[in-house]
Amino acid sequence: MKWWLAAILVYCFQLGFSQETEQINTVFKQYQQAVIHKNGNKAFQLVNKQTINFYKEVWKASNSADSATVCSYSFEEKLWILTTRHLISKQEAAQLNEQFLFEYLMRNGWIHKEDISKLTIGETDIQENYAIAQMQLNGEDIPYFFQFEKENGKWKVNLIEMLEAAGRNVEAVIQAGSLSENSFIIESIEKISGKKANRAIWLPFKS
Repeated sequence: MKWWLAAILVYCFQLGFSQETEQINTVFKQYQQAVIHKNGNKAFQLVNKQTINFYKEVWKASNSADSATVCSYSFEEKLWILTTRHLISKQEAAQLNEQFLFEYLMRNGWIHKEDISKLTIGETDIQENYAIAQMQLNGEDIPYFFQFEKENGKWKVNLIEMLEAAGRNVEAVIQAGSLSENSFIIESIEKISGKKANRAIWLPFKS
């Protein structure tokens, strides 16, 4: 009799895990489509609170942080603060918020500029309300992962770990090269945007 109970419990666990994996895959596909079609509003609805808070802090700092304060931020925070000031005018900034910032960056290809249209989810490791999914390209694992967090019963995309991982990789490249972190950021912003950055990016919008 006990083995029947054990079998039922195992079946229920596997069924629940399968459903969670399916939900995660669905959320990834929805986010993927939002990125492909540059639908910032949809993508914003699919990311977790930690990601939203990151862009909220970037927006807040873009408005108020002086150059010394900007330099005290992490690489990825500094990159997005200076990018925001480079792309958005003071006049535009007066009417905007962190959601617009996220949508603007998504719409203009600054978030996930790499092509994610061909990526699919491979093996997914779920630990309670957190999950990490191995990304695949043409059915083969690649050194790229997506993370998810369950909030209020719904899985959301967590971009923070990817931002931080990218920041660590870039910092390693900077340390091996001749450019300072600030110079590297400025050159990157100019190269991607196609326009020269001026000293105003070191000044807050509300200066």
